Amino acid sequence: MAGIPSASGARLSGDDYQHTFTWLYALKLLHEFSGVTRIEFEAADAGNVDDLIVHRRDAPTIYHQVKFVQVHQEPLSYEWFITPPPRLKQSPLQRFYESYRKLTRNGQPPEMALQTNRLPALRDPILKHLSGRNHKLVPRLADKTRRSASGRARAAWAENLKVGESELLEMLEHFEIHAGRGSLEVLQEECSYLMAAVGLRPDVAAVRIGVSEIRRLIGEGVRELDVEMLQEIIDAQKLADDTKRATLLVQALERDPWPETATAAVDWVDMFEGEEASVRRRLRDERGWNEVMRPQLREAVAEIKRQGYRDVLVTGTMRLSTGFMVGFELPDVAGFEIAVRQRGEEWSSASQRTDVDVARQEVELNQGDEIAIGISVAVHVATDVIAYIKGEGLSVGRFVNLMPERGIGGEVLADAAEARGLARKLLDAARAETAGGSKVHLFQATPLGLALILGHIWNRMPETQLYDDLGAGRGYTPTFRLAG
Repeated sequence: MAGIPSASGARLSGDDYQHTFTWLYALKLLHEFSGVTRIEFEAADAGNVDDLIVHRRDAPTIYHQVKFVQVHQEPLSYEWFITPPPRLKQSPLQRFYESYRKLTRNGQPPEMALQTNRLPALRDPILKHLSGRNHKLVPRLADKTRRSASGRARAAWAENLKVGESELLEMLEHFEIHAGRGSLEVLQEECSYLMAAVGLRPDVAAVRIGVSEIRRLIGEGVRELDVEMLQEIIDAQKLADDTKRATLLVQALERDPWPETATAAVDWVDMFEGEEASVRRRLRDERGWNEVMRPQLREAVAEIKRQGYRDVLVTGTMRLSTGFMVGFELPDVAGFEIAVRQRGEEWSSASQRTDVDVARQEVELNQGDEIAIGISVAVHVATDVIAYIKGEGLSVGRFVNLMPERGIGGEVLADAAEARGLARKLLDAARAETAGGSKVHLFQATPLGLALILGHIWNRMPETQLYDDLGAGRGYTPTFRLAG
């Protein structure tokens, strides 16, 4: 049985994590749209935020401290910030505040960030106010009353620093907390996405070469890196690749630990009802699908186009109608190629195609002149969809259930080639069913990769209303609406 890592083993793992984080930001030197101009690492005279200093063209320099734990025994909490570690006199918060004062020059305070894979404590009175967008505690923490649990914890922080709450809040305006960053393996994978975006080999072996180069520089006493020095490393280690690929990050059900590695990203987590990813199915305001989310998705796609990409890897957590919509906004007819990680491999619109024949079942509903199409791949949707249509009184004349002829189930598609082949057959079948131009109500039970590819090729179709299920036996909710 594996025990608790030794102190030396934990220290080496922490170094690997810190150097991988440094390599991630080194890669941004190659990306003209990142704004990163130079990085420093393990710098002198930077207090306890000396692990990585990132100089930016159009934003203030930001100072990072990287904290890595191998075993999650103690969560990140407000108490952690005000408790001195063993053999140290100052608490982490005191050390951050000391760095804040030391690095404030000519009245200009520094931007600081804590980067850690330590998981945040549940319902922590301070950390629950972190913004998912800028990772800062203010203004949310500042708004809490003195008698609330958050107000009392805020006062404890101020007391720990021996300052007033106003001085504490001023510091917090310039302090980002990035918790739950994930494992070293997750960070390496995120680096591979960024390497693909800047035209380098997007494999873990190449990531490790880059990290080794950072370690070598530190060992030789080098403490900064610019784009010219980085290019020398790339040439010497033969890291260049011929292709470039963007990453579009969709955060619908939960936030990604490394959103800064994406070429473009959307964050819709707070728009959904529910405190956990598993129950985030319905929006707090149903107008958000088409009035907020779709325009933001189009802005993200426009950013990808502005940066000159046509090959896009889609990452993040989302339900099927969102995956379909992402594919629809990155259409085949506009020259995009898209991919998503599915079952340990990439399902790509550019992969080979293996035809998978489609079977159909039809049920007459006689409630109007529109058509409902179900796509049953993982499970049968017919019973639930028909009950929903009748219960909501939708203007649907008939329901057509499309499915692989070979059967239905979680393993019915063997690989990406079969997913692409089935998507094409489903589109052909859907076009045949809607030849009269009737509005389509589309219900899906498929792997996410299939929904993405189907949306990618969904053209020359009538107006289409997408739906997501609300859980077994709970019906559906309308989501995105596509004009014909």
